[in-house]
Amino acid sequence: EKNKIIDKNEKEILRLNEKINLITQEYSLKEKSTTTNAPFDNTKKEKNLSENEKNIFMSRLRHLWGVARHRIPLHTHDKLQQLRIDKKLHIKSGRIIDVRDSDEHITVEYHDKKEGRVNQINVSRIINCTGPETDLMNLEKSFLKNCIVKGIIKQDNLNLGIITNTKTFEVINSNGKPQTNLFTLGSNLKGELWESTAVNELRYQAEKLAEKILAD
Repeated sequence: EKNKIIDKNEKEILRLNEKINLITQEYSLKEKSTTTNAPFDNTKKEKNLSENEKNIFMSRLRHLWGVARHRIPLHTHDKLQQLRIDKKLHIKSGRIIDVRDSDEHITVEYHDKKEGRVNQINVSRIINCTGPETDLMNLEKSFLKNCIVKGIIKQDNLNLGIITNTKTFEVINSNGKPQTNLFTLGSNLKGELWESTAVNELRYQAEKLAEKILAD
């Protein structure tokens, strides 16, 4: 029974991976990205990901999408590779378990993904590159958190952004109704579109929103 569940999950991941590959190919064929090409885009039903697929994407496939969509410049890659060759850069993959600070150094305890065990390293500095907090309810003081508490806006199920009508950019309140005088774009649409932070995408969204406001 356990093997059947594993097989079912693997088939689901493979099927989703094929769908992501198709969207990635469409991206690579276009000179610029728009909000109508994003993997979470709900305006194209044949490519729209279900909530379950979005969960799988976030836990298993988003790194593949990142590699395909956000390649670093070649000269930067060459510098990083040279640092690794010179043994000045060591890349460790894993999950941080604990961080302890002392007068001499900082001890990081982590589960090494490659070795499959818990390791420790001593460092002088830690730089958090995980990006901003997307779950607005985790913020201590925030205008958007206050709006959620009051029901003015609502976060998506993955807590990546704000639920929004991506055609009109009107935010949706806690009752599921659009706010006709309140709009958002950019990173707040990450839960709806995933790809919503690049300059081309922001330009497209701003242009469409401006057209709507002027038309109204």
